[in-house]
Amino acid sequence: MTCSGNTIRLWTINGDLYLTKSACPSSEFIQSCIFFERKLTEWNSKDLVITGHRNGIVKFWLKQIEKDAKTGQERWSLALVYQIKHENRFDRALDKSDIVALATSNSKKTLFTGNRHGQVYAFVLPDTTDNFHFVREEKYKECMTCKKPFTVLERRNHCRTCGGLYCSSCMSNQPLSCPDKSTRVCKFCFERLEPVCNI
Repeated sequence: MTCSGNTIRLWTINGDLYLTKSACPSSEFIQSCIFFERKLTEWNSKDLVITGHRNGIVKFWLKQIEKDAKTGQERWSLALVYQIKHENRFDRALDKSDIVALATSNSKKTLFTGNRHGQVYAFVLPDTTDNFHFVREEKYKECMTCKKPFTVLERRNHCRTCGGLYCSSCMSNQPLSCPDKSTRVCKFCFERLEPVCNI
């Protein structure tokens, strides 16, 4: 796989080009790319191409076979299935720094993205066995979203994805269901991860 400008190219092992895709407008040039190969026990049953772009954007592409409308021949193509942006989990501010590095953990369940300022973001899928990095309970006396104070009757809930501390009303009412596990996450993470779990 090679990426340059706004174009992704996939090659065979013999060096033959079998797919070219214009992936984005010129304002979002591709800065980094990685090929995600699944394991047999993975949350996702398909291989993905992940690209890092300008303005803090990460895109997930699914490799698939399409039938050409004119010739009727089948050919490889890439379909955009999901997009995420770097955001600060405390104030939800967008970080528009270019994504210059992408990597997955050994378990293939955590995506690490690095921006041009040297900051690393970790996107952990909720069905992982990787270590969770929860915020410390003694540092937060109120919900990180609605600022409702925690009391004896208001339970503190950790989001299993971002690690934030939330009240019951700021947690998703339905668990996030990935193929092998179900877990509770905050509403913000639920909105972002539900499409990924349904790829």
